[in-house]
Amino acid sequence: TEGIFRIPGNSREIETLKALVENEGPDLTSITSSNIHNVAGLFKEYLRELPQPLIPFDLYEECLEVQRKSTPDKPPVTQSIQSILKKLPPMNLRVITQLMQFLNNVSTYSDKNRMVPKNLAVCFGPDVLRAREETLTSVMKDMPVAIDFLAIVITNFEHYFSLQGSLMRSE
Repeated sequence: TEGIFRIPGNSREIETLKALVENEGPDLTSITSSNIHNVAGLFKEYLRELPQPLIPFDLYEECLEVQRKSTPDKPPVTQSIQSILKKLPPMNLRVITQLMQFLNNVSTYSDKNRMVPKNLAVCFGPDVLRAREETLTSVMKDMPVAIDFLAIVITNFEHYFSLQGSLMRSE
């Protein structure tokens, strides 16, 4: 679908879907007939409302620093990104792995949906990677860096997560 995750859903319908999911639990078959933009909006809202983003607050600055050290000719060092991933709580690592794989897959259809990795990073960056405390100035300064970081991880999913088994820690 063109603009998936970028085109907002209907806020009233998203709230209805949210109530339905909260009441019915993990069986989401009842929402399959919903508008895709409403379902996408519900998913982004879920991520946004987590008490701590998937990439926890304490790793935010480290992610930005890795990205700030990179240039178009010198992308972030694989070990730096994998080092960050190793620091994620096990459940966060599982979810971020699935999310990045999904977004990478969505981006492979960018000729139809116009969602290249950078567009997906713009849509998900504020929900997945954000500072504990934000000011307008800090958001304006840091969010482009966070978006670039996430876009690189989406683009290079297979590379950064190729050692997923070694990233996964036993619980």
